[in-house]
Amino acid sequence: IVDHDIFSSNGFEGFNPTSHFPSNPDAPYFDSTGVTFGSGVDLGQRSKQDLLNDGVPQSIADKLDGYYMLRGQGAYDKVKSNPLTLSDNEAHLLSNIYIDKFSHKIEGLFNDANIGLRFSDLPLRTRTALVSVGYQKGYYLPKTASDVWDALVAKDWNGLVTAFNDFGGSTSERRKREGALVQQDIDSGLLK
Repeated sequence: IVDHDIFSSNGFEGFNPTSHFPSNPDAPYFDSTGVTFGSGVDLGQRSKQDLLNDGVPQSIADKLDGYYMLRGQGAYDKVKSNPLTLSDNEAHLLSNIYIDKFSHKIEGLFNDANIGLRFSDLPLRTRTALVSVGYQKGYYLPKTASDVWDALVAKDWNGLVTAFNDFGGSTSERRKREGALVQQDIDSGLLK
């Protein structure tokens, strides 16, 4: 549904098989951030049973014992005092399960907009860009990335690139990379 290699690359979500805490104590979202693995898989609001229900293999879920449901200072302290490194294969498998699960939320949102085009009809790079912005900003794109959403449902592909490029804020460079993915699909004749 998305290009996992692009999604997990530096400049997008990135990838780190070692437990990490992607926040600092003065950040406004510090208290809601949990121990994170792979490409942004935050265990702060997930239990072991959640992972098993989502299809994570028992062997990986067992390795993560002690990291579930920790947020804020507890998660921060756990990463500092007891870091854990998954194998690259384990961390990619874990990441891909949650990237795909999230992608299906974006897919449903798009398909429910009923614009005469299905999410699966969009080119892979464009789908990857849309999931990337939602993964970072929140899946409900009409609110979290309204200019991106408006251009998307209007099928204004050049406007979609502009919306990514003009997003602004502390993540503007990532948004420009997402816009470049859409532009590649336009230039390749995949978006008309």
